[in-house]
Amino acid sequence: MKTITEQFGERLKEIRTQKSLSQEQLSYLADIDRSYISDVERGARNISLENIYKLASALNIPPYLLLLNSANLLDRWDIILEELDELILKNPSLRGFVSGYLAESKIRRFFKNDPRVSQLIKFDDHDRKNKHDLVVTYKGQNISFEIKSLQTKTVRQSILPNIAKEASFQCDASDKRKIFVSNGESIETTCLKCGDFDILAVNLFAFNERWEYAFALNRDLPRSQHKKYPEEIRKQLIKSIIPITYPLQPPFVADPFVLLDQIVSER
Repeated sequence: MKTITEQFGERLKEIRTQKSLSQEQLSYLADIDRSYISDVERGARNISLENIYKLASALNIPPYLLLLNSANLLDRWDIILEELDELILKNPSLRGFVSGYLAESKIRRFFKNDPRVSQLIKFDDHDRKNKHDLVVTYKGQNISFEIKSLQTKTVRQSILPNIAKEASFQCDASDKRKIFVSNGESIETTCLKCGDFDILAVNLFAFNERWEYAFALNRDLPRSQHKKYPEEIRKQLIKSIIPITYPLQPPFVADPFVLLDQIVSER
């Protein structure tokens, strides 16, 4: 029978792997030595309560999840797959919420599996100082991504060949916050600020039911047209609702490494 420390180590490794994090990346995020994490995962070391909280924060999960056994979510909630399927399909807001997190998970896996990327960083969703959805280390440069998804209800499919599919996506913050503009003034807005991230990734699953993405540089995104802001401030804010077509049209591209190379060369 496995000891408690062995069970905890297996659970930690299971969640770390699900999050597409290496021991080195988790070590960096949790500020815990990598060899310590290795020992814990092998069941060779007892772990303090303080370090359980550090690891949970780095993994962006509540601490109690590290203490559960490896039973899957359906077993723990005592539901069957059909119940979960019905619940998600009948609740658009829940479907959008789940799809958004899946989009982030899929794109992290995409970059993790590419040897050109040396490190991935996913900040805590509640970290106000680091609001990027993902930071990719590429050719020695940290490049930040904002990840958005198509609004399913806006998708317009054509039955005719060679006619582009159309949709739009919401490109703003989840809540209103204070930002500073170029003249030093502060404004309260949900708009994203130009330059606050490097690349936008748009989840296109609603077009073809495949995990595909469109990528665009921050500087190439359309600016806000909201009349409540003076023109000079609108130039510094990204438009909240942005249209997109499939096949992709500029400024969107399917290959993020085209934009990553462009950013690296400019820096």
